Amino acid sequence: MKKLLFVCIASLMFSSVWAQENKKLIDSKIDNVTVFLTGAQITRSATVAIPKGMSNLVFHDVSTEIIPQSIQVSADNEMTVLAVNHQINYLENQTTREEESKLEAQLKALKEKVNYETAMLQVFQQEESMLIKNQAIGGNNVLLKAFDLKEAMDFQRARMTEVKTKQLDINQRLIGFNKEIAKIEQQLTELNNKNYRPSGEIVVNLNATEASTAKLHLTYVVRNAGWYPTYDLRVTDISKPINLNYKANVYQTSGEDWANVKLILSSGNPNESGTKPELEKWELINESGIRFTPPVIKENAEVREEKVAPIMIRGTAKKAMAIAPRVVVTTGQTTFQFVIEQSYNIPSDGKQHMVNVQERSIDALYEYYCAPKLDKDVFLTARITGWEEMNLLNGEANLYYEGTYLGKAMLNTQNTGDTLDISLGRDKNIAVTRIKQKEFSRKQVFGSNKTDERRWEISIRNKKSLPINMVVEDQYPTSTDKDIVVEKGEAKEATLDEATNKLTWRLKIDAAKEKKIGFSYSVKYPKSSRIILE
Repeated sequence: MKKLLFVCIASLMFSSVWAQENKKLIDSKIDNVTVFLTGAQITRSATVAIPKGMSNLVFHDVSTEIIPQSIQVSADNEMTVLAVNHQINYLENQTTREEESKLEAQLKALKEKVNYETAMLQVFQQEESMLIKNQAIGGNNVLLKAFDLKEAMDFQRARMTEVKTKQLDINQRLIGFNKEIAKIEQQLTELNNKNYRPSGEIVVNLNATEASTAKLHLTYVVRNAGWYPTYDLRVTDISKPINLNYKANVYQTSGEDWANVKLILSSGNPNESGTKPELEKWELINESGIRFTPPVIKENAEVREEKVAPIMIRGTAKKAMAIAPRVVVTTGQTTFQFVIEQSYNIPSDGKQHMVNVQERSIDALYEYYCAPKLDKDVFLTARITGWEEMNLLNGEANLYYEGTYLGKAMLNTQNTGDTLDISLGRDKNIAVTRIKQKEFSRKQVFGSNKTDERRWEISIRNKKSLPINMVVEDQYPTSTDKDIVVEKGEAKEATLDEATNKLTWRLKIDAAKEKKIGFSYSVKYPKSSRIILE
């Protein structure tokens, strides 16, 4: 029995030593990247000559930010993967980034120019020295004719001027080259200090029944990466659809550059917990009155609650038509993906890299809105249905109207109904006034009570060349005191919300026309009271 145990241990030790001897460094390339809202899944491939028996394949120059549990290995040929490990090699730096390579090439070219210009400067300096030494023309005992002397002096002066000019030009170029060299060296130093990191390695221990050449596929999830959406919303005029440009901002500092890769943008988040919450027992306790303990929702500690900003802009689609489709959209049970057709370069620099997702032309119902009691300006809004088909996420939108940038707003796709409303900013081509009509406004006193009457006229002038749909809102005052009585007057064409006393007019105003509306009310209150009625 002991002999058999010794043989087994020896066999395992031999296999381990054999695998170490068959350790092979593998060069792989990134085929595609699935970018989640937080994190990214990398897919690599490599064609490898695999010997018979056990061997260790080392995929080098990969990220150090890999989540080890996410690593998966597959092969075209039959073989058994015995173990997969992620490790860090502190002695080998990751491949020089493309930005560094370009800077180093520029630096080399500049230094070659400096060497050439320095050599030419030395040539002209030597020529200047020779001209100075030859100033004694013909020697001390030789008398020259005036004509020959003048000709010699003119030549020397002209040549000396040319030599000095050449030297000045070269010195100016050298100053410029050296400044550029200093800038590039400073930038390279900053990049090296900032981006230096050890290299990651994935070691795959496998056993093959026979020698073969196989294509291996390696996938893993990295931290320090993600994407978020932004939108451009453009309206040329209210007779045409909205143009929506859906863009993704992709960033990553995983340590490996994604060079010329296919991107898949996913709405999933692998950092979120998949554990469902559980409600605990809700008990009411009577302690000098009823006190209750609110229900506690248990969630995994990894779950991060994201608070959504209030709806400042809501927006999107009715029978959307793709103008220039650039993606294939796939929808799962809980997430969706944009498969980007174009390849992209996303270096590991932490910067935001813009990826075009899709452009769409969206039918919308345009309406103008004004609440003249608060603001005399008129705001253009777009009401859109069918937006759920576009797979929009919460994000910032840039607004453009009639070729003018209006600013930014938040596109909120949560907690909304079938219609999304987009506020497109102010339109100065519609003028609104709200005037108190003094001839219909009066005060009366009856005993201990006073009655005030008010009548308001609202005028809307459409100075545009197109008819418009207009929504105007105002309100009746609401009493919260039994001694204060509000009597609502006439408000033609208006709809009244009894709960809020809000008045809403929905009007269609022709081009270059004016529309007047109005409403009135009276308030009875004790004459000793002071009430604000405007």
